[in-house]
Amino acid sequence: MNEPNIGEVMRLRRIQRWRDSMSDGCSSAPDHGWWGNHRWACVAHDREYYYGGSARRRRRADQTFRDNLRAAGMPGVIAWIYYLAVRAFGHPRFKRPYSWAFGAARYRYDEYPASPPGADLLRSW
Repeated sequence: MNEPNIGEVMRLRRIQRWRDSMSDGCSSAPDHGWWGNHRWACVAHDREYYYGGSARRRRRADQTFRDNLRAAGMPGVIAWIYYLAVRAFGHPRFKRPYSWAFGAARYRYDEYPASPPGADLLRSW
């Protein structure tokens, strides 16, 4: 893994720490079904998308989302449909309020997330 480019890290925008109230749940898909409520899986997924990071991190976030939907009792076929939807429409090129790295409005892949987990804000160097 390459070392971070300090100039790029310094240019990262300061963003607020994630709060679950920032989530819109499952965006334009239902937050619950006959199997129960799976909103928590969508909120956790939104948190990952808020901070952003590398393409590999996004893939992992989407896979964890699919696994969480299954853990919430969602049938496998429906979980795969949600998974494919976030893979297709969550891409940063769409620059939507739910796209990858939406917290800093960067909408791109970076090796490092905008704000490390546990930090209130990315501090100035």
